[in-house]
Amino acid sequence: MAGEGAFRNLEGASDYLTEQVRLFVVTGDIRYVKLYFNEVNTNKRRELAVKALEEHFGDIRAVPLTAKALDLSNELMNTEMRAMRLYLEGSGRMDEATPELTAVNLSVQDQELTSDEKIKLSQKLVVSESYHAQKQGIRDCVSLSLINMEDYAHHENVANTAKFEKSFLMLNVVAVFMIFLQVFMTVFIVYLIVRPLKSYNRSISDGKSFDVHGALELRKLAESYNSVYEDNQANLNLLRHKAEHDALTNIYNRNVFDRLMDVYKPSNTRFALIVFDVDFFKSINDTHGHKTGDLVLKKVADTIKSVFRKSDFPCRIGGDEFAVIMVNSDSTQESMLNDICTRISNSLHQGDENIPEITLSIGIAFSDNVEEGATIYECADKALYHVKKSGRNGWSFFSRKV
Repeated sequence: MAGEGAFRNLEGASDYLTEQVRLFVVTGDIRYVKLYFNEVNTNKRRELAVKALEEHFGDIRAVPLTAKALDLSNELMNTEMRAMRLYLEGSGRMDEATPELTAVNLSVQDQELTSDEKIKLSQKLVVSESYHAQKQGIRDCVSLSLINMEDYAHHENVANTAKFEKSFLMLNVVAVFMIFLQVFMTVFIVYLIVRPLKSYNRSISDGKSFDVHGALELRKLAESYNSVYEDNQANLNLLRHKAEHDALTNIYNRNVFDRLMDVYKPSNTRFALIVFDVDFFKSINDTHGHKTGDLVLKKVADTIKSVFRKSDFPCRIGGDEFAVIMVNSDSTQESMLNDICTRISNSLHQGDENIPEITLSIGIAFSDNVEEGATIYECADKALYHVKKSGRNGWSFFSRKV
């Protein structure tokens, strides 16, 4: 649909701005500031996305939510520009400030900070909980917009169905009239008109496409209806898929992961949670570029998806963070998971000319071995931390202390 690209541009541009400001306050490279304001002042993907949605879908609820996402993104820019101004002042480089950053007014408290404190505050601002909450607000608005687009497509389907029902009513009247006028054509009318109409009405009630049969006019009507029906079904399926899957890797996204974690709880379900981090992913992006970084993420997702069962749930839960909910599993299957991790590791070690060698840090926890007072995610994360602390490129099982 026309709105899908706009949704991706809006959320993608907001994430791009976040990426540039974080890279700047970590590396101090002024190039990221220039890229930031080039996106804001020249590319303007966020504003163009909202404009495109207003032009195509100005009469549905998705547009106000998308505009709200833009407002939230603009509010987030205040925090981001404050962070960049603090970093420049703390590092004594205000001569490199853009006009936008020169115009930023710092509070008295900010101005009274030492240089080191200003730099630390600039880095903290763009990774704080409140910053993440604002980012999540933007994602929620985009997700709700997609849902509203799905509702819109559904209502369009209902409206088209109503039009067909009116056409069928008229055809029924014509059929009855013809029966009274031409008795000798009764058999043909029943076969060519009445039976197809009843079949179509049943199909409408059941929400199915039509069987194309009957008179020529009815066959054409059925073909037209089926064309509209198939288009609407394809749009509904696509919107549902977009709302549940990560756009880059095509596996489940964080929203689906959170919902699954609410359903699968250690208290009433046997399952394993495996969390993955791509080792030195930032270095891959910095050295080979973000295009290669995207290829790395896709390869990791494809590899993870290929080694687990179809009944399991592979998800991308962060930038370079992945997770798998492995259903109907407990700690007796540790050996099997060892084999799975070995297969993943061996597959990713086989780099090619476009993708460097990839290693993962993996943490694993079982629902029958969760630490008291902790979630299974926290347990898996502890195991992951152990691997990172031990030098990365490996896996570890969480073990509850007795």
